[in-house]
Order: sequence, then structure tokens, then C-alpha cells
Amino acid sequence: EYPEFCSFSLSKQADHLIMYDDCRNNGYLLEKVSAVSLTKSAYHWGNGLISTPEFTPALLKKLMNNFNRQMLINYILRIFTHPAATLRFIRLILENQSNIISHFFTRHK
Repeated sequence: EYPEFCSFSLSKQADHLIMYDDCRNNGYLLEKVSAVSLTKSAYHWGNGLISTPEFTPALLKKLMNNFNRQMLINYILRIFTHPAATLRFIRLILENQSNIISHFFTRHK
């Protein structure tokens, strides 16, 4: 039911930080900052809390997905040119099948 890995972040109270004040004063916050909204916006499937004229959560998610895809392509190309890397890649897939399926083939909310 749950992924076989965990992730956590350490954070500081947002009130009175320069970035928080700038976002609040310029209307960049998409919703009120709380423990719940920070948790929902975190990690690679989060929606983000800040939208500015320069970037939006959707744009950042698209850029991150493109980056991850390119990293995977580069890794796959590498395994075909380096036999030792091929064996490590196969072992990685066999040891982490559920994580790989969850990450690449499950839509996270």
C-alpha cells in the first residue's frame, strides 16, 4: 500500500522570511501556507505554492519531468556502452521494481 521508501524535509517557519514576505506582498502565493499545504506541495508530484510572472508550478513540473526523462535516457545509453553499468542497472531494476513502477507509471495526486 505504501511506497518502500521515505522522504522528509526540514523546514523553518515561513513568517517574516524575505521570500515569504515578497510572495505574500506580490500575490505569488496560490494558497495559505500551512503544514498541510507545504506537505501537499512538496516532492516531485506536488502542485507548488508559488506562481510568479517568471515561473508557475506547472512550468517547473514540466521542466523537472523533462530533466528526469533526460537523465533516464542518458543512463540507459550509458548502460549499453559500459558492461559493468549494465549489470548495475539490471540489479537496480530487480531490487526496486515496485518503486520504479510507482514512480514512472502511477499518477500521484
